[in-house]
Amino acid sequence: MSNIDDESKNFSKVEKIATTFAAPYYEGDYLGNIFKGWFVAPASTRYRFSMSCDDDCLLIMGKTPDVGPEVFNNTEEIISVKTSSSYRQYKKVDGVNRVSEWRTLEEGKNYYIESHHVESRGGDHFTVAVEIEQTEIVGHHHALREVQYLGIHTNDYRDTVRFTIDNPDGGDFKLVLVDPRTGKMTTSKTITTGDNIWEFRAAIISHYWRYLGSNIDVSTVWYDAAGNETTSKSDAV
Repeated sequence: MSNIDDESKNFSKVEKIATTFAAPYYEGDYLGNIFKGWFVAPASTRYRFSMSCDDDCLLIMGKTPDVGPEVFNNTEEIISVKTSSSYRQYKKVDGVNRVSEWRTLEEGKNYYIESHHVESRGGDHFTVAVEIEQTEIVGHHHALREVQYLGIHTNDYRDTVRFTIDNPDGGDFKLVLVDPRTGKMTTSKTITTGDNIWEFRAAIISHYWRYLGSNIDVSTVWYDAAGNETTSKSDAV
């Protein structure tokens, strides 16, 4: 397959502004993507990046803040992947390194970042994520516990899903969760109204691992008949 930036080939090209550091899921066959932009460090600390794709992908980063690729020898390859993995499967055990080394970045500085993605046929995807070695940053989390999906923002935001259970009666129920990209459905394990948050989490976690490759946190809020928060399960409606 030709390199996607090979100007000698008569490729059909489209330029767009990306909203996430990821290619569309199941985008098509025999295609490539090039992402170019800047990573703005939210704090002076260490970072490492993860990349997952089908089929091949490459991640490049600038060595000097606020300096782009036009300066000779300012960029370096930090991850190169020559084989596919499942969607957002950054730590597949196959001998391929999909995680960069830790690198120290300065708060507020702009670091050039670029990625190449090549797809032949089949279930194509491409994503980049980041870990931050610090727990005090608002909106960011412990690197040893969480790999954050990297969006095109100065900050990354966690997805939040709210489930509302009206008139809980203490009975059992199940949830059907739908993957927005493929339409595939997952039926949760049986949930008992009023179960603690760990049992609720255990009932739905497989959906998030299977389709998003992510962990989840769960919290519960009860409301009484007047719509006020309550700590009494018996008052919850």
